[in-house]
Amino acid sequence: MRYVLMAAALLAGTAVRAEHPMDHPSGEMKAESRVDKDAIARTIREYVEADTALKGGFFVRDKAAGKTLALTLKRVHDDKLCQISEKLCFACADFVAADGTPYDLDFFVAHGNGPDRVSEITVHKVAGVARYDWAQRDGRWLKSETRRGEQGRAK
Repeated sequence: MRYVLMAAALLAGTAVRAEHPMDHPSGEMKAESRVDKDAIARTIREYVEADTALKGGFFVRDKAAGKTLALTLKRVHDDKLCQISEKLCFACADFVAADGTPYDLDFFVAHGNGPDRVSEITVHKVAGVARYDWAQRDGRWLKSETRRGEQGRAK
């Protein structure tokens, strides 16, 4: 499904670009949504805490850099949560590496069938430089490649 969303975003000629879904007002969760923003943010924090306790640190594989990152959670952007589909939400969180490098990770949380659970984590930014953007098409937020020439620019 992830690749379908990415492909759809690349083909979208009329997409609206934004750093995070909540940066664009039409990306906000609808009031009638059954998703509890606090519960989604809590799911992410609890995931990080449990993983840290289990492994002695929070480790994320950075496929693009070819290394495993040891990170410390600074904050979950509970003001920037977005429902991507009926059963999938998105939130970003700020982390820092031991060397002080800031990382922005995107967490995808599946909900609706049992307890909420983190289904995917991706490295969105390293030191403020985005690896991909978000595009809205037909009321849905999709990942899209960072536009050529913007990769070196911090957002």
